[in-house]
Amino acid sequence: MKYPILLLLAGLTLLGLVGCTGASAYQQEYDRMLALEPDYRLEEVRDPGPAIDKTARLSDYLTHAAHNNHGLKAAFYRWKASLERVPQAQSLDDPMFSYTNFVQAVETRVGPQRNAYGYSQKFPLGDKLERRADVALQEAHAAYQVLQGEVLKVAFRVKTAYYEYYYLNQAIRLAQENQKLMSDFERIASARFRANEVSGQQDVLRAQVELGKITNELATLKDLQPAIVAKLNAALNRPGDAPLPPPSEQPMLGSSISDAQLIAWALENNPRLKELHHQTQKTRDALALARLNRLPDLTIGVKTIDTGPAAMPGVRHSGMNPFLLDFSINLPFVHERQDAKVRQAEAEQRVALGRHAQFVYDLNADLKMAAYQLRDAQRQTQLYRDSLIPKGRQTLQVAESDYESGKGDFLSLLDSQRVLLTFELAYHRGLANYHQRRAELEKLVGTPLTDISTETDHE
Repeated sequence: MKYPILLLLAGLTLLGLVGCTGASAYQQEYDRMLALEPDYRLEEVRDPGPAIDKTARLSDYLTHAAHNNHGLKAAFYRWKASLERVPQAQSLDDPMFSYTNFVQAVETRVGPQRNAYGYSQKFPLGDKLERRADVALQEAHAAYQVLQGEVLKVAFRVKTAYYEYYYLNQAIRLAQENQKLMSDFERIASARFRANEVSGQQDVLRAQVELGKITNELATLKDLQPAIVAKLNAALNRPGDAPLPPPSEQPMLGSSISDAQLIAWALENNPRLKELHHQTQKTRDALALARLNRLPDLTIGVKTIDTGPAAMPGVRHSGMNPFLLDFSINLPFVHERQDAKVRQAEAEQRVALGRHAQFVYDLNADLKMAAYQLRDAQRQTQLYRDSLIPKGRQTLQVAESDYESGKGDFLSLLDSQRVLLTFELAYHRGLANYHQRRAELEKLVGTPLTDISTETDHE
């Protein structure tokens, strides 16, 4: 073969490239990305997920949102893009091929030299390539945690809007029931007025006023419905005016979880905390790389000169192409520049460490507040469900019976009806708040709170 040294150096370069690309951690992450990619493709026509009809449950809403949310897809492809930087970071620079043409051939004893061909490859000294790959891989790990955080945010948005929609439908139902109840009261008052009772006319007017107030409140609630539907549709990536049936599930209360357990789960699973951990590790690798950049890089090259046959016959080695082997290194002697890179990396590491430490404190505070709000909503909901609503219904029944028999007055009947309506609205508001706070805790903890799924509601 005419150019064995060139081929040998090319082979060494390929070996260097192959040796730099097979990190098991990167391969595992890349395999995970490939497994998830079908769920995040950007094709316009694809499986939209479960249909949202009158039989749809909250799990169907969540699955539909996961199938169609464009923010999740964007986060996935940010992760994929960051993964593709890893093989770039851990690969050698492109080899250099050079060609020189002697405008005027150089005459030598063995023949004229007309062209020169060269090939060179730069090899970073130390473990620079490994550190570059580590920096890129930590960035990819952080991007994956951003994706996980987006998944939790989408679930939080869906659940928050879903339970607000649940409360609105319950408020509309209660308003309609009270509208019918007040119409019955008006008929009773009218009957008493026709019987020439002194208070009859006044009771009819009071019933009509109260009926007008309930009708107005019902109209306000119905007017709010399109806005709540649009909010839930936005979380599902559906048109704002797409029809949504009322939630088919009756929410349940669950068992309590201690603050210590919530904090332990959050420290283990919170995606933002994991992201900051990888960002911190990235700055450590970047600092190690900045220090390694004080070392030179070695460039190895070979060159051959195309030589024609000698003019004089019988010259030994006539027309033989000479080969040259050369070595070169860069000289990183501008210490101020290298030192500045190290100081920059040290400062960025302190930033990452500070953000990580501060987030732990903030996470602890947010968890305690959300846990308090969850317990408060649970306590109030149980109070209304187990004590106040039953007593309010009993009071209304007694007041209605007394009024029909002429023993009670209409004001007591109205007051009993208003109190019961307030209690029932407060119960459903508390139940919605409970599940919204639970969704917030799941976002903070980073995992579904399966331990509070034990249903204790008996309504």
